Amino acid sequence: MRNRAPRGLLIALAANMALGLNSAFAKFAYRAGLDPNTLTMLRLGVAALVLWAIFLTRWRALIPIPRRALLGCIIMGAANFVAQISYYWGLTRINASIATLIFYLYPAVVILLLRLRGEAMTTRRLARLGVALIGVALLVDISGGSVDTIGVLLVFVTIFTYSLHLVIGQFVVRDVAARTVVLYVISTMALLATGVRLVMGGSPPPVTWAGWWPVLGIGLLGTVVARLAMFTAIKRVGSTQLALLGVVEPLMTVAVARGFLGETLTPMQWIGGGFVLASLLLVDLPQATG
Repeated sequence: MRNRAPRGLLIALAANMALGLNSAFAKFAYRAGLDPNTLTMLRLGVAALVLWAIFLTRWRALIPIPRRALLGCIIMGAANFVAQISYYWGLTRINASIATLIFYLYPAVVILLLRLRGEAMTTRRLARLGVALIGVALLVDISGGSVDTIGVLLVFVTIFTYSLHLVIGQFVVRDVAARTVVLYVISTMALLATGVRLVMGGSPPPVTWAGWWPVLGIGLLGTVVARLAMFTAIKRVGSTQLALLGVVEPLMTVAVARGFLGETLTPMQWIGGGFVLASLLLVDLPQATG
């Protein structure tokens, strides 16, 4: 039991680092000729198949789920799917660094959604919201005309729908095992992604390793490993510690995008990114529930 907390922190760190690679994986997939519809379908299909294989062989007892909780998972999955497809289309128009940093406005949106339910708006939460908004304004850097407006709007769709899925999860499926929630949310997303790809079309699946390695990376490392590690970390050290270490994810994305994709930020955007990261550290410790 003595090593439980340190191991939990390492797992939380690993989860956020894995999530931080997703935007870079997507950019590499685009370079290999995939479009967001095909990438999302393949990524989620791989993740769902692997999860079902794990559950059927190791966690069969966790497969049953109450009907009401299943409905909640389906709604969560639908909202999360809209968030994912919007984000990956946004990545076709703006840098991975900027997209990821803007995305981290989502905790502020969660605060606003919870406020609509009647939760208190503390001074710390107001400060967090203000700092995040300043950071996003600097990241977008409208005065310089350096960021594609449609790409930014797509990321804002992601922010809202991702926040909505988190709020729904907090109040609808709180009594269901976390791993079970992951299974049905990812499965719902995979079915929706397949439907969108069939109806709207997309690029053909990759036929070379250059196309498959980012798909497998984002499906296995960035989805299965990251999600399971995330919920394991919550169990060991709590969601507050996980949220505090969440600052690692955008830093990971920026580092990889700069080192391997050749992306750069303007001085003003670096300052904006600093504001966004600072807002993550203003977590409401007594009230964080995850």
